[in-house]
Amino acid sequence: MMGTIVDVVLYSQGKTGSEAALKAFERIRQIEESAHASEEGAPLSRVKQAKGARITGDLKPILETAMLVSRASSGAFDPTMGEVVYLWGFGREDYRLPEPQEIERALENA
Repeated sequence: MMGTIVDVVLYSQGKTGSEAALKAFERIRQIEESAHASEEGAPLSRVKQAKGARITGDLKPILETAMLVSRASSGAFDPTMGEVVYLWGFGREDYRLPEPQEIERALENA
């Protein structure tokens, strides 16, 4: 999930632990969906397409944190570069070396 390994550690007795684990993974899936830029109709995808769109729900704190990290790193972390990063296949696991023209087009959209 979220491009990495997700572990949930619970301490419980009886069935409540497995139910809580299922709810935790479902919540992580919901958050992941809201921040997925490449899926049409996903909140982040809609924000990218509509300048000045209202950002709400799970996406708002994600983007606020991304901008804080970007400022703190003097731009070394750039949350607008997702489209460029995806060219190499990260997030899809179909790794490849993109053509220079593809990179230029993606940078124009960043």
